[in-house]
Amino acid sequence: MILKRTTITVFVCALAVNCWGKDKTSNAQAEKPAYKVICEDADACPETVAGLLADGDSVCTSFLVKDDVVATNLHCLPENMRKAGASCKDRIRLTFPERKSSAEEIVECDKVVSVSQKAKDTPLTPDFAFLRLAKKMNRAVVKLNTQGVANNETLTIFKIDPHDEIGVLRKVTCQAAQGSMLNPLFKTAQSSVVTFVPCSIVSEIGRAHV
Repeated sequence: MILKRTTITVFVCALAVNCWGKDKTSNAQAEKPAYKVICEDADACPETVAGLLADGDSVCTSFLVKDDVVATNLHCLPENMRKAGASCKDRIRLTFPERKSSAEEIVECDKVVSVSQKAKDTPLTPDFAFLRLAKKMNRAVVKLNTQGVANNETLTIFKIDPHDEIGVLRKVTCQAAQGSMLNPLFKTAQSSVVTFVPCSIVSEIGRAHV
């Protein structure tokens, strides 16, 4: 039975945060570009979500969890940056899209705060990184869910999908599929890995994203 309540949940894992490649022919590092992000629905556009551009090539979704810290996927970072204390200056920029109540805001990354441990690359492998920004942001931060996710619970997820040279911030609804073969690690509602269906798949340049 599907729970009636809807939990707005941020998942920083390989299944939930989009990452795709951009055209490598552009001189991204020299131009220090930002990735344009727009809101699909101006009335449902959280100020906590940003598009993250790494080395002018790879774009991912990120979430503001502290006034100067964002969470994203570890695989979104260049390999030589995937460790705590690594500098991300001049290599990562984040774009918070324009909303009805606020203008677009672009911010530089400062350093990597912490990352998940390296492990075998599977859908159930932890895949997160926390990055410190070059300045504190004057905006709301994500409310972290510490209660866990129950089987069949309805989840609202915000993600950035690729559309040519523009990322579109969308809201999608999925259902947690916890007690199944999809997630053998599930023990309780507070298990560290969450699986959910159905979520649309978006692909670009040979990569698929939930």
